[in-house]
Parts: sequence; structure tokens; C-alpha cells
Amino acid sequence: MEEREMQQVCCTVSLLTHFEPAPHHLAWEVGVHGVMIDFCDPDGVARSAVYLPEIAAEQGWTKQQTVDSLIRKAGYCRAIDDTIRASLRTTRYRSTTATATYQHWARARQLMHDLSTQERVVTELQAGQHAHGPRRNEPHSHVLQPRQ
Repeated sequence: MEEREMQQVCCTVSLLTHFEPAPHHLAWEVGVHGVMIDFCDPDGVARSAVYLPEIAAEQGWTKQQTVDSLIRKAGYCRAIDDTIRASLRTTRYRSTTATATYQHWARARQLMHDLSTQERVVTELQAGQHAHGPRRNEPHSHVLQPRQ
């Protein structure tokens, strides 16, 4: 990535919460739940796959299409049938997302730097005050207010 492209960078983080076993492979809501499947194929190979809550809705998939896609994502290449679907251990969950642009990140970094600088100044002032006491005609406490 080139430096000039940084202005276009955007990052989204998903916090996954409320994990619970689903009683059936279709017991979840498109656009609300993320889905994780685990199963053993007929050869005894353990397989698993997961989609975030937004994936099925973004793709325009039904629940069945989503589950079949997860089975493929898990690496299963044979015909998908009701026997395979019935063997799925399905976990549903929810997520909360937060998105930041490069500009948001740069501003937050500057604010953290400013706060760190202010904390160092206050610490130095307090250390100097305790070591020497307040100077003549100087207030007894030094308080720096954060910028708004």
C-alpha cells in the first residue's frame, strides 16, 4: 500500500457476543445472527466454518443457502443432503461492529499523544512542587485542562 492510499483506508472490527447452541441448523435469523457449524463428514474428517451476521444478508442468501455455503466453506466437496445437514452442530451468535477511517485513527492517535504529553507535564510539575514546594507568587496547584 502506498502512503497516498492511506486516506482511503477504512477498518471495521466485529465484537462477537451471545454465543449459544442452536437447536437446529436453521434456528437463527438472517442479518441478526452469525452462524458457526461443526460436523464430521462420512470419512470422519472434522470440519467447521463460520459466517458473520452480515454475510447472508449481503449475499442475499436464505438460511438453507447460507448453511450449504458454510458446508462448502468447511471443505466438504460431496453432495450436500439432509443427512449432512442433520449432523451439523450449529452455534449462533451476534456481533457489534465499529468502523474507523484513517482520518479517525490519525485524530485518535493525536489526541492520545496530547493526553500523554499533558500527563507527563502534570507529573513533572507535581514532582517539582513536592521537591521544592511552590515558588513565590506561584499558585499551589497546576492544573492543565484538556483541549476540547
